[in-house]
Amino acid sequence: MEIRRYISTRIWGESWFEPLTATEKLIWIYLLTNPATNMLGIYGLTVRRIGYDCNTSAQIVRRCIKKLEELKFIIMIHEHIIITHWLTQNAMNPSMKLSALKDFDNLPDKVRAALPVTVLNNIQKMRTDTGQPVPHTPPHSPSPTPEKEEETQKEQEQASKTRTVNENIPQPLVLAYKQSVGNQSWMELLCMNHHLDPDRLHEWLEKFCRKLQNEGNNDKSVCDFRQHFANWLRQQLEKQNKHPQSHENPATTNREESRQRRLDTITALGTTVSNDARRRIEQLKATGILPEIPET
Repeated sequence: MEIRRYISTRIWGESWFEPLTATEKLIWIYLLTNPATNMLGIYGLTVRRIGYDCNTSAQIVRRCIKKLEELKFIIMIHEHIIITHWLTQNAMNPSMKLSALKDFDNLPDKVRAALPVTVLNNIQKMRTDTGQPVPHTPPHSPSPTPEKEEETQKEQEQASKTRTVNENIPQPLVLAYKQSVGNQSWMELLCMNHHLDPDRLHEWLEKFCRKLQNEGNNDKSVCDFRQHFANWLRQQLEKQNKHPQSHENPATTNREESRQRRLDTITALGTTVSNDARRRIEQLKATGILPEIPET
């Protein structure tokens, strides 16, 4: 599925936007539409990457970022972009909200700690909006006591905290891999962001795991595994796009080279036969064996 980002045409007439320089406008639109954007409006991005994509220097990028921060539209901290009004200005269906919440849960703690109160309030509101409905209790069934409800709630909160903590605790690589692959939303998001089919994504994951094992990196937390893989995958795909021939299948390349050699041999043989035939005809004409053919 192709990911789309929409910008209202009203932006060109807004009072805060008009005074910006052309580069500042480009950077702002880039931050709204680049491939790293997600449903949360908070994503990892470096100054170097922005400069590369927008064809400008890191110094100019930092100046533009500072200008947008002064306007209270973004915050850049720990190589993460926070678009402060993203959640309030983008309508979301329930599945989009769930995706945004997953992105929030995967943020580094130091980034979450830097979020404005307004963003945290919007996150809390989304959690309420996407909460599971209260199950219907038949009339003849006894209602749970307040003590039982409180105990159940505490158990659920504890389970949620344990799951979050476990995702940040280093564990054997194979377990981190299995838990990451088992997160369907994360896998689907990677497929959409990088235009990959699931089989191809699994190939990249296996290659990434082999790389870690070869480096002796046999322990990783789930959060670290996901973030490391996402950054590594982006780098690999960028290299592949810059040098597509270097990533071709060796078998395919060998077949093409063999085919070209055969064609070159046939062409050379045809030229040789043609030259030999022409010389033989001239010899026969010279000896009188082959009469001259009159022109018509």
